Amino acid sequence: MPATKPTYDEVMSECHALARQVPGYCKLEEIGKSFEGRPIPLLTLTDPAVPLAEKSVAFFTGGTHGGEEVGRAATLALARWLLTSEGAQHLRTQVVLICPCLSPDGAIRNSYHNAQDINIYTAFPLDAEPTTPEAKAAYAIARQWTPDCYADVHGLAGGAIGDSQYVPHGRNSGLFLMSLAISHEMDAAAEALGYAQRFCHVILQRKGEQHQDSLFLRLLAEDNALTYTVETTENVYPLDDSVRSALARLTTLIKVGDRAGWYQPYRGYPCDLLAGSPVGALMTYGADYQQRRANRRKTSRAILDGSIFTVARLAGDPDHVATVRVQLAKEIADPPEGIVLQLRLDPRVRIKRVTFHGAELHPCRTDGYQLDAGPNYLALRAALHRPLRAGENDLRVEYDAPYVPHSD
Repeated sequence: MPATKPTYDEVMSECHALARQVPGYCKLEEIGKSFEGRPIPLLTLTDPAVPLAEKSVAFFTGGTHGGEEVGRAATLALARWLLTSEGAQHLRTQVVLICPCLSPDGAIRNSYHNAQDINIYTAFPLDAEPTTPEAKAAYAIARQWTPDCYADVHGLAGGAIGDSQYVPHGRNSGLFLMSLAISHEMDAAAEALGYAQRFCHVILQRKGEQHQDSLFLRLLAEDNALTYTVETTENVYPLDDSVRSALARLTTLIKVGDRAGWYQPYRGYPCDLLAGSPVGALMTYGADYQQRRANRRKTSRAILDGSIFTVARLAGDPDHVATVRVQLAKEIADPPEGIVLQLRLDPRVRIKRVTFHGAELHPCRTDGYQLDAGPNYLALRAALHRPLRAGENDLRVEYDAPYVPHSD
């Protein structure tokens, strides 16, 4: 079957052109070779004047299925957008990694599988080596960078009207709910251009089911990354229309990376919310993005292997004591440098005492607590540079309140 546009050669030609266009902001490298020896390209886009420690990392792959040309075309369109005046502002705050053709052999053949007749999309088994050269190349980049956000961009080569995202649901319900809300934002951006969107598809992490062993599920489990598989209608609209729909959603996702929310006091993707809820959460420890990425991976691994069993704010605040409890089933084999425990309080309260493991904490950025107060909220964040113990680990906040709780 003849290759569809953009062909593999056209992808490589455009990658070289983009790298020449703004050499400081866009770098092209080969991250591996396909089964038949063709180079797999990666574009790294970022503002070189800003240190990496001050940036989030987003990773995009396209062309995972060689017969789905929209994946290749849309990721190249994202790279072009990031080099415009509108897109370049995000390069000051993010590193964006784009692999626009993960399956060169599949692109040459216009085939769903690679030259080994393997579906690269499901070549990333959890706790095992990826099973194809192309998957190994992509996973090596994920291990090098520990991305905060990952999206694998596809087309629907069968021609169905199917613009949508696959949204994964793992152990972290809070991240799932935010992923769902962001997916709706992405859909709204494409709907505003006139492209019909399906409801998103929710994928559970369950062995043996469809989509398991995919990179977007593996990076959710290992890194707590915000991840999606992005589907785009193909063979119904002209290619330019399909790309416009995909680009509207991808640029919306990039913009999410420059927002701040209740879940973290700095801009970025919501990946540092590791467990819990707005009223009591386990967060990632670290002074900058690089440090947080390293600690996020270690803490995510402890959740994945069952060391960290539960995280919750205890009910009721008895005697005006708020408690966030992290329960460990066993000691963490490779512990992070620390953790952050965060809780919300009524802004009318006055904090009297903060303790962890019974020891008093004091205002401090690295091994104490900070307050973030607003007109309608009070958030306390305790950065704890100390190991967690097997069993119960309690952050307790004693406070005075100018009100009496309602009771019958």
